[in-house]
Amino acid sequence: MMGTRQEAQSALFYAFTIETHVPADHMLRAVDRFVDLAGIRQHLAPLYSPIGRPSVDPELMIRILLVGYIMGIRSQRRLPMQGEDYRLYHWRSADRREIDIVIDGGHRLVGVEVKAATTVAAEDFKHLKWFAKDGPGEGRSTVGIVFYLGQEKLTMGDGNLTLPLSVLWAAVDLT
Repeated sequence: MMGTRQEAQSALFYAFTIETHVPADHMLRAVDRFVDLAGIRQHLAPLYSPIGRPSVDPELMIRILLVGYIMGIRSQRRLPMQGEDYRLYHWRSADRREIDIVIDGGHRLVGVEVKAATTVAAEDFKHLKWFAKDGPGEGRSTVGIVFYLGQEKLTMGDGNLTLPLSVLWAAVDLT
């Protein structure tokens, strides 16, 4: 079933207006003036089933893919994240608990520790676990990541994982 563009859907997601995020002289505005997708829904309608859950509006999907192509975003998984407002900071408590990087996406916190070791231990997660359960992350969706010099991706429970530092420079499937 082909989904429809519903203006009321914006209340379910973060607020986004093109006027506040894309400068008036940006290349994307020029593309918008020259790319006309008004007839795409009628053209694609026969390809959609009349039953089942509605899909994403085809005009919107083509626009998102076009933006990804123009902006060099190779992963479709990354496209929805491009408009979100993230804040990065270093966190240290008065009692000397410390997290190297905290990424605050509003709906989710990601705590990041970077270790100069080829192995990881439960001790490496003590501040991340405290932050999520009893600290500022309490009651929010929180993920802890420890980057290290080893080679394995490991799940440590409670939303915590380890990743080789090398994943920041290599194309690696993290699923």
